[in-house]
Amino acid sequence: MAVLGASGGGIKSIQRGTQTQPSGVAGGENTASITSVDTSKSFVNSSVAPGGQAAYYSSWGWGQGVGAGVRLTSSTQLTFRTGLKIASNNLGESQGQIYWEVVEYE
Repeated sequence: MAVLGASGGGIKSIQRGTQTQPSGVAGGENTASITSVDTSKSFVNSSVAPGGQAAYYSSWGWGQGVGAGVRLTSSTQLTFRTGLKIASNNLGESQGQIYWEVVEYE
C-alpha cells in the first residue's frame, strides 16, 4: 500500500469550503468552482451537517436528517447532490451544510 508523501512527494494544495444545499429539494444539485487541480492526483473529503434537524413526515413515516454527496466533476468544479429532502410538519424547513475539501498531491 502506498503512503501519501512516502516517496518524497506530499500535499500540493488543499481547498476548503462550505456548500448550503436548498431545503425541501430531494435530488437537488449545486456546483462550486475551485482553483484548477490535476484530477488524477486529487480527492475530495466531505461531511454533512443539517441546518436545524427538522423532522418531516412522508408516506414512509417520520424521519430527519440530510444525505448528500460531493464529487470532483472537472478540474475546476465540484458537484453537490442532496439525497434526502429536509422538510417538516409545521416546523419550517432546514438547509443542509456540506463541508468539503479538495486535496491535491504531488
